[in-house]
Amino acid sequence: MHSGHEIVIADREPAKLSNALAAKYFSINISCPEDLDGLMQDIDLVYHLASNSDVRNKGADERDTFRTTQAVLESMRKYHVKRLVFTSSSTVYGIGDITWSENHPLKPISEYGKAKKMSENLIKSECIKRDLNAVILRLANVVGEGQTRGVAVDFIRKLQQDPTSLKIMGNGKQTKEYVHIFDVLSAMRVVTEINPSFEIYNVSSSTSLSVIEIADIICNEMGLENVEYICEDKESGWEGDVPRYSLDTSKLKSTGWTYQYDSISAIKSAVSHFNHLK
Repeated sequence: MHSGHEIVIADREPAKLSNALAAKYFSINISCPEDLDGLMQDIDLVYHLASNSDVRNKGADERDTFRTTQAVLESMRKYHVKRLVFTSSSTVYGIGDITWSENHPLKPISEYGKAKKMSENLIKSECIKRDLNAVILRLANVVGEGQTRGVAVDFIRKLQQDPTSLKIMGNGKQTKEYVHIFDVLSAMRVVTEINPSFEIYNVSSSTSLSVIEIADIICNEMGLENVEYICEDKESGWEGDVPRYSLDTSKLKSTGWTYQYDSISAIKSAVSHFNHLK
C-alpha cells in the first residue's frame, strides 16, 4: 500500500524489482494487451515506463518501446482506465544546439527516439478520441541506484577489467544533461497531483556533463590515478547518439517542482550506490 493505494507492478523480470516497493509483482509480456487485461481491472492510474533499456539495441525499440505503449493503451481503453503518466525521452528532439522547450519540433535520429515519438503521438490521439488524462515526461539521461546500463556503468565495468586505461566511444566531448531518479519520481508525484487532460514536461537538472568529466568522476570514486583515456575521432558515440542537448524545464518548475541533484551530484550518487564500489 502507498498513500492509501495498492501498487501493482508488471514487468518481464519482476524479480529484479521485488524489494523496491511494497507492491504486487507480476511477470508478463507488456507488449501483449491480453496479458495486461488481467491486471488492468480496478486500476486508477497507470505509470507506463516500459521501453527498450539499451538505446543502441535498435532491434528492440519497436517491440519494447512502441508496442508496449500500444498494448497499455488498448488494455486501458478496454477497462476504462482514464489516467496515464508516460516516460518519454529527450531523444525525441534529435540534434540541435539550442535549449529545447516542449513545443520544439521533434526530429529524432535514433530508432529509440522515433519509437518514443510514435508513442507520444498515439497517447495524444487517445486523449483526443476519448476521456483520457495523460502526462508525458521527456526525461534527460536518468541515473541512480540500481541502474544496469549507461555510460557510468560501462566505465566502471571497463575499469574493473583494466584500471590503467579506458576506451571511450566518441571523442569524449559529448555533453548531456543528467537527472537523478529521485527527481524523476518527484516530478511524477507533482504531475499526478495536477492531473491535466494532456500535458508534456521536460525533466532535467538543466546542468551538463561531458563524457570525459564523467570518466574523471568515476576514476576519482574508484581511487584510480593516471588512467589513459582512449577516445575515438568522431563526435557521436554510436549510430543515433545525440552528442549534446539541453532541455528547458521552466514549464515543470512552474508547478513548484525543482531538482535536488545537479548532473555532477546525480552521477556521484549513482556511482556510490553501485555494488561494484562497495
